[in-house]
Amino acid sequence: MKKRRLGSTLMILVVMFLSMACHSGNQGTPGSNAAVGTVKNPAKSSAGDGDSKSSSKITDPIVNDPGVFPICKEKTDINIGVVQSMQVEDYETNWLTHEMEKFTNMNLVFSVFPYKDANQKLEIQINSGTELPEILTGFGMDDMDILNYGSQGVFLPLNHYIDDLGVEIQDAFSRVKAKNLKGLITSADGNIYYLPKYTEQMGDQFSQRQWINQTWLDKLNLEMPTTTDEFTEVLKAFRDRDPNENNKKDEIPYTGGQNWQGSSADAIMNAFIYDDAATVNVKPRWLLKDGKLDVPYNKPEWKAGLKYANMLVKEGLLSPLCFTQDEEQLTKLLENGDRSMVGVYTGGNFFFGPKNKRKLEYKPLPPLTGPKGVCYTAYYPSLPSSYFIITKDAKHPEAAFRFGDAMTSKDFALKNRFGEPGVDWKEPGPNDKGLYEGLGFKPIVVPILPWGTIQNKHWEGELNVVMEMGTEDGMAVNVDDPLYGELFIAEAVPFYIDHGPEEYVDMIKYTADETEQVKDIQMSLVTYVNESMARFITGDLDLDTQWKPYLKELDKIGLKKFLEVSQTAYGRTHK
Repeated sequence: MKKRRLGSTLMILVVMFLSMACHSGNQGTPGSNAAVGTVKNPAKSSAGDGDSKSSSKITDPIVNDPGVFPICKEKTDINIGVVQSMQVEDYETNWLTHEMEKFTNMNLVFSVFPYKDANQKLEIQINSGTELPEILTGFGMDDMDILNYGSQGVFLPLNHYIDDLGVEIQDAFSRVKAKNLKGLITSADGNIYYLPKYTEQMGDQFSQRQWINQTWLDKLNLEMPTTTDEFTEVLKAFRDRDPNENNKKDEIPYTGGQNWQGSSADAIMNAFIYDDAATVNVKPRWLLKDGKLDVPYNKPEWKAGLKYANMLVKEGLLSPLCFTQDEEQLTKLLENGDRSMVGVYTGGNFFFGPKNKRKLEYKPLPPLTGPKGVCYTAYYPSLPSSYFIITKDAKHPEAAFRFGDAMTSKDFALKNRFGEPGVDWKEPGPNDKGLYEGLGFKPIVVPILPWGTIQNKHWEGELNVVMEMGTEDGMAVNVDDPLYGELFIAEAVPFYIDHGPEEYVDMIKYTADETEQVKDIQMSLVTYVNESMARFITGDLDLDTQWKPYLKELDKIGLKKFLEVSQTAYGRTHK
């Protein structure tokens, strides 16, 4: 009752004070724990010119100025096309989704594309003229497709948004180790059609890994193999000497799968000639010497690698299933029964459930040295993926861009990778030790929620996350869980980091005309080489009689033209 009798002047002063408090007290970066309201991003304010310069760049009346949150002045629907992650329960109810909606004032409406053929489904929608989601995330299309759809107007160029409205993306360009990140996401026509997913991480750069059953080695009194000859003898012992001690000849000495970096064939080839193939990507294999492009798969060393792998199959040492089984099937094989079945397997991840104790039997197998002294491992430089695209059907492109820009912040990168702060991860204490401290990376985060498990806290990385060197590698050891999968990967990486090539191909930016010339050739070459590789190794093609016809078919497909056009594009990209 006393408040109702206050004078009008005092009431005005109170309202003015509260209004000022709202603007000065709720500052925070996107995704921070600041209260929802019109908050200014300190990163923008510290740039020196404030928000007044960029506020005039906003043309959509529902969108707040750059660096001001929430993004939208009124509740706004934004449709997002996302590639389904097998580890995400429900995007609608996901904790990260609600976190993003809270700080954007958006209602995220999802169009979920199936994991296995997401890009094909999207291509059908584009070609049929079906209305597209306003935002696409997680598709990771190659530069050829990005330029193709961008030049057709299907994807919007983001250059002026980045320059005029970008806050977090500008910060990301400055904080990553690769200072040419903006150039790496620029198409050959000078336009930028996506915000990148970009992670600088040693485990990803050296992810073509193999794992050997150390328990079997110990039981059979065998040393860790270091050469292909020694490897052959170990596999024969696994085949013949019953290391799982069940009085059955049921051991599978060596296998892999069509999972992330799971190609046993490509791992084998690196003991004969450099092979940078990635199982889940449709990409050409490259050799590079003194800036000149070449390919490995028409060389005598490639044939020698195929011959060795074929011998392993003939001897019952390498399972032909390595060319067909997927990640789920490989995991089932590794975890099957009450005794181990597999001696060696290939894969970038560990492919065991988080609580499966059988993983303790396995240790990293260092790269093998071949008969000519060759000992490579594939090196995958940190490169941006096209993970955030605004389509021609965006009703509020400025709002869509500001959403993508906010997701590029360091804060949301941690939440999208690790989940809810204080629940799914925490800051390290003085006694926490980093997984990669031996490589110079101090701990910055202690994960609690295991990566790769089915969860509803984050999007499993399916966003335009930018994480500089030392972030992923700054994970702390989970000392309470010896089954923690990252421990095994961290143990493996040091064995591989000294075996990359002296020169490597990172990105090649083709023009629209060059894309038209080489796109079909590249796809045909990749398909033909992969199929022939499997057929030669399994014995469906005979190396002695079919090698020359194989080389002629490469020429017929257009290998020479592919190399010529690619060399021109590579030279322009790296001038």
